[in-house]
Amino acid sequence: MSTASLPGGAAVYREIVQQYLNARAGLLTDRYPTAAAALAVSSRGASFADLLNAQAPGLLESRELLARHGRTYSDATAQLSDVLVGVDTDGAVFLRASVTESASLNLGGTTESDEGHSEQRFTFSSNGGAPILHLEADAPAAETVLTETPSAWTGLDVAPPQELDADQVPDEPIDLGSDGFPVDEAAGPAPVALRAAAVAGSGTAKWATKNIGTTWEYQQDCTNFVSKALYYGGKMKTRSGGHKHDRAWWQ
Repeated sequence: MSTASLPGGAAVYREIVQQYLNARAGLLTDRYPTAAAALAVSSRGASFADLLNAQAPGLLESRELLARHGRTYSDATAQLSDVLVGVDTDGAVFLRASVTESASLNLGGTTESDEGHSEQRFTFSSNGGAPILHLEADAPAAETVLTETPSAWTGLDVAPPQELDADQVPDEPIDLGSDGFPVDEAAGPAPVALRAAAVAGSGTAKWATKNIGTTWEYQQDCTNFVSKALYYGGKMKTRSGGHKHDRAWWQ
């Protein structure tokens, strides 16, 4: 099936993705109090209702946690560029695009700009009616599989594990509250319950040292490797939220 035969043409898929990104940004900034409110003002809402409803609890939780810490997002926007609509070998329609998201983070009278850029791949299904947006993924990760062949590691200069002594790294935990935010040092010693959620620095370093040659999961795996070290070695707790939100933390 060619893109020319797609119902409504390629423009329909771009419109669905753009409205989905607008709705998601609206939940984060409190433009829309609920997912239902965001869907109600979106002409293509039926095409991404399932995906937005699945993300809404995490988005709303992130918004509430930010508000408790005196932070709010405003003026959030998302722009698509370099859009490509195509059909996979299994017949599923996909849209690949560069996504630039920006927002203003208000912190007690001051404002910080928060901007991110990524290459995203959106896939659609169809039940004979309107196309349904059912998945959003990091495009390079979805499209590239890094094998363990020698050529994949050519040019990598990695320090051998034996040259590193993780036991000499001081364990200076970062105290996190039960909501995942760092505990304010000015508030005094953290309760025992909060210290249980602290990140162990030496544990993070030990895991990284022992797993320095682990298989890559992404084409550029540096940040992911650090995240795994924090999770498995440092016992850092994950925090739900949209995958582009700077206050969320997951794979």
